[in-house]
Amino acid sequence: MGRRKYEYLPKSWETPDPKNKKYVAIHALMLRHPSWIDLTPKQQVLYMNMKMQVYSKDRPKSSVANGEPPAEAFYFNEAMWLGKLYTNKPQYYRDRDMLIERGFIAIFENGRNTKTKNIYVPSNKWHKS
Repeated sequence: MGRRKYEYLPKSWETPDPKNKKYVAIHALMLRHPSWIDLTPKQQVLYMNMKMQVYSKDRPKSSVANGEPPAEAFYFNEAMWLGKLYTNKPQYYRDRDMLIERGFIAIFENGRNTKTKNIYVPSNKWHKS
């Protein structure tokens, strides 16, 4: 017998629009982990915004250099953060680099030299720190 698909319906105190299915699940163990606690609130918000992109419709295409990106790969280009989350570019890059250093995300492909979008992937390296 197949499993019944469970559709999560947010509570009224979680969202003003219960029909909107976008949400970011953060596990309790992550919230209590020293790597998460060491992040600044701004870095935590950046991570949650990046995590939302994992489920976006704009999926990264295969690259010549690194092959097919994993299913969890996502874009997080400048238009998503400049003026919305950050107005200071160097601060965004410092916060992004801290997420990489702490093991929450990884860069699958850096588009700096090819003038393409960076491709990011979620990482579980934060478990080990």
